[in-house]
Amino acid sequence: MRIAVIGAGAIGGWLTAGCIEAGAKATVLARGASLEALQRDGLRLDDGEKQKRYRVEATDNPGARVVGTVVHAASHVTAPGNIRLMKANKVWLGDAGSGQHSQTVAKLFAAGGIPAENTKELHWHVWNKLWGNSNVNPLSTLARADVSQLLDDDHVRSLIQAMMREMTEIGALIGLTGFDELDERIAITRKFGPFRASMLQDLEAGRPLELDPILGGLLELTR
Repeated sequence: MRIAVIGAGAIGGWLTAGCIEAGAKATVLARGASLEALQRDGLRLDDGEKQKRYRVEATDNPGARVVGTVVHAASHVTAPGNIRLMKANKVWLGDAGSGQHSQTVAKLFAAGGIPAENTKELHWHVWNKLWGNSNVNPLSTLARADVSQLLDDDHVRSLIQAMMREMTEIGALIGLTGFDELDERIAITRKFGPFRASMLQDLEAGRPLELDPILGGLLELTR
């Protein structure tokens, strides 16, 4: 099977490695330093137990059927083309059609050691991911702190809970419900340990911050 992964960052690199482990021929859509490193050196994944390098086809020319994913994992880029996986929880996949394509990719991911599952409720899982990202990402960036440090501070944790309640209200306006168990969600986040949120990683690497995708869309929904 041939499969293309859009982006060779902390998550895309890990998913690419899983596809190759499952026997697929993986192409990575990348740019800049990541594209150069992948074409020159391949992809290296460090999962804390072993390090492994993969030869990949890397390009900056897109052209593939898209399957949506929602990833619950903690990882970071140590250098272009080099990924450090901290913890992997779940990858949800879905597509706009019958679900056949996302089901195929989910099976491929699972065969490559990625905890993946197909879903017909991808919008709900996107919102569930944003329910945490919309508070942890900006607060982690403002405080220059990892997620464990945020949750261990009583005042910051209270602010996170207040932001989550606002997200619950916005979700109800667009028909996405079931976001009431704040403490349960925070407990799940704690299991990832002292990871640095993706927005903080972008700040430290000098990359643009994903303010519009993570926060701008919420403001538009409330208008």
